Amino acid sequence: MSPIRMFRLQKIQTSSPGVLVRRIIDRVVRSFRKIRSDILGTTISDAAYARALIDPSDQRFLPGLSCLDSTPVFFIDTARKEEWARRIRQDYPDVIPDTIAAAERVSSHKFDLMGSGCRFLGDQINWHQDFKTGFTFRKQDYYAAIQPAACPGGYDIVLPWELSRCQHFVWMGQAYWFNGDQRCAVEFVNQVQDWIKENPPEYGVNWACTMDVAIRAVNWFWGYFFFEDSAALNNSFMQQFGKSLLTHGRFILKNLENRREIIGNHYLANLAGLLYLGILCPNFKEAAKWRAFCLKELEIQMTRQVHPDGTDFEDSTNYQRLVTEIYLSAVILARKNGYRFPETMMDRLERMIEVFMHLTRQDGTVPQVGDSDNGRLHRLKVWEIPDREWKDFRYLLAIGAVLFERRDFALAAGDQWEEAYWLLGKEAWDFRDALEADISSPDLSSILFPFVGWAVLRGTDSHVLVTAGPVGQNGKGGHSHNDELGFELFVSGQSWLVDTGTGCYTADYLVRNRLRSTASHNTIRVDGEEQHLFDPEEVFRLNPQGSTAIPGLKTGNGSETLSVENTAYARLDVSHTRKFELQSEPFELIVEDRLITTDLREFEAFLHPHPELEVLIEEQLIHLTNPSGKVLQIEWVVSGAARPARWTQEESLYSPSYGIVQENRALKLAWRAQGETMLKMTMTMAGS
Repeated sequence: MSPIRMFRLQKIQTSSPGVLVRRIIDRVVRSFRKIRSDILGTTISDAAYARALIDPSDQRFLPGLSCLDSTPVFFIDTARKEEWARRIRQDYPDVIPDTIAAAERVSSHKFDLMGSGCRFLGDQINWHQDFKTGFTFRKQDYYAAIQPAACPGGYDIVLPWELSRCQHFVWMGQAYWFNGDQRCAVEFVNQVQDWIKENPPEYGVNWACTMDVAIRAVNWFWGYFFFEDSAALNNSFMQQFGKSLLTHGRFILKNLENRREIIGNHYLANLAGLLYLGILCPNFKEAAKWRAFCLKELEIQMTRQVHPDGTDFEDSTNYQRLVTEIYLSAVILARKNGYRFPETMMDRLERMIEVFMHLTRQDGTVPQVGDSDNGRLHRLKVWEIPDREWKDFRYLLAIGAVLFERRDFALAAGDQWEEAYWLLGKEAWDFRDALEADISSPDLSSILFPFVGWAVLRGTDSHVLVTAGPVGQNGKGGHSHNDELGFELFVSGQSWLVDTGTGCYTADYLVRNRLRSTASHNTIRVDGEEQHLFDPEEVFRLNPQGSTAIPGLKTGNGSETLSVENTAYARLDVSHTRKFELQSEPFELIVEDRLITTDLREFEAFLHPHPELEVLIEEQLIHLTNPSGKVLQIEWVVSGAARPARWTQEESLYSPSYGIVQENRALKLAWRAQGETMLKMTMTMAGS
């Protein structure tokens, strides 16, 4: 039986009857909803809106305009905007012109999203278009019928979703606080009104994913609170704005992404958006119900989606970042409004931030593991080096430092405090001031995160991340890659061996599958087969073929030793163990593979150098040279091979962030063996 047929058979066998029944019920319910919506319409009338309010005499429900006794509190406060602007100017003077320039671009309808490069979207934005390819989704189509591109791809549904998250409203609002330019406020109103006009409820691509509906609501609130004092936000706009937010809340509740086989980050985003609405719209009769539901569900999902060691169950550093950001935003907003989550949940959130302290390398970046789609809840700063936004997560450490009073988090955060300033205001800058002139780094050592199988081997100037854990999303795959026993190497300020990234999801199935394949990771492939099988048309699923164990991590005396074992190729009667030995001073990393098989097998070891490196292959030595002239040497030897082995270079791909795919070169060592065979690689810095 072919691997693909085997995968499809196993998928059917593992699908529970309950999941199949839920899918059928959901389809029936959505069919009835469509009929009702087509007949009755989906727009809320003024009369229906008035009935939805606790006090219909004042339909301007937001802080400062609400007639309720209790006025909700947001992260930022218009009354103190000069104080915020002054502190940003003091600590981050260079960000002011960058933010104003970014605001001018998006106000002029120029956007750079998902690797598009800066594109002018016209005098009127087409909210339904993948503007990289020009493909436009029909805005009259019912949301439940809209799907991503089928195999082999051709366009990306993510582009209109990302644009309609409206995360650029933050930059427009920040610019307004910096320079008082009313044009940003007017453009905010114009874009919101145009979006509402062009996206009637339940129709079009921008209602097809509840996660994006929720994130849009979050960012509309950020825009509102930045422009709250502007005359551009007149009563007519507020009426329209309020009705649309009510629509967003009702839609989220009716379309929660908790009915799938896997409940993941999408559902958490649903909860965050609905919590924002429940807290910040107290004049909605439904707000109290939304609020209570989300507070409880966020607590429940913390134990279901986040392991006791703080790692997210989706097996991706990027999604670990997104989930942490969602929880921090929800927790801080709730806290500002008098709601407290249980200590058990807060303890696990603290562990999530600890994970980033250990994942962060000496240059402030985090390695790529699993999928990376640039997902954010809100983007609270304009990055001077744009690509760095997708690999520098230290702002989470700054936020966590204040929230949990952790000095080590604060030191590890370095200079990445700007987003903490916007979320926490005076709390954040007072905490940072208390650090005084302390520029030391926290004392970190090697660590193992057993639930996802991530191991960090840390030296004085080196950082090795090993991936050796179960398939993510409780074995369903989702955002996992075939990276068992893979690793990434950072030393002397340079990423030398890297994860190749994600590229895209459904825009190009060939690229998607290639970049999540075994050959795209620094590991070993047997007989040309994937570690875990996948159907090329099922881009968010892997079928586990075995387990991975980490017998032990030994640290001390400047030497770190890790042993890992993978049984994914047990179906081929192959056992594979890999041992890592890291010496700190001078740097030396030894990677030793031991493979045992009863039959003659073809083995391939892959290494993926960073694209900026020059590669030179000699007889038993590989030289990798970076632009500054530093050289990593890899000495290697194979034993037990049926014929002489040698390294070759082959074409490869590298994706530093979603939507960007670059040509690269991979190193491949191929050999055949039966019985026991070993590969030993010794990596050192030339001259060390």
